[in-house]
Amino acid sequence: MDKDIDMLGAIELAMEAEDKAHTFYKEGAEKTEHPRGKDLFLQLADFEKNHYDHLKRLHESLSGSGQYIDYGGTSFSKSEVEATSEVAGEPKKTEVLEILNMAIGAEREAQKRYADLAGQTSDPSGRNMFQTLSEEEGVHLRILNDEYYNIANQGSWSSKSLWSE
Repeated sequence: MDKDIDMLGAIELAMEAEDKAHTFYKEGAEKTEHPRGKDLFLQLADFEKNHYDHLKRLHESLSGSGQYIDYGGTSFSKSEVEATSEVAGEPKKTEVLEILNMAIGAEREAQKRYADLAGQTSDPSGRNMFQTLSEEEGVHLRILNDEYYNIANQGSWSSKSLWSE
């Protein structure tokens, strides 16, 4: 039973982190002026909200029936922002680099947290859910690192499409 209580506590902490990440990315979208940056941050905010919602369902299920839930994952949606070969520079470069740096740290922590939870879970659905969450945070981490590099070195957002990741 202690292990179940520990798992519920870990899920509560993960929910709190996902809620904070959702707010952080929405605020990031407001702070950047570039449409590709806004799109990235808003899509990441949606991802984190979806993670929160699934973790909440998991918490409710574990608290009630003691059952893990299935999680099929989340994907980036097709962007309304045109992917062009020439993307104008980010006017708030320094501020955006700070946002990206903080986001990179948070995504790295989330990826590790979910990988650790997957290792602590013997239930196949639970292990799959936490592995999928860890992998998704890893994709976010890679995208954020790429964007950090592009803005720091080229002054602009990537022209790559998110949904092709």
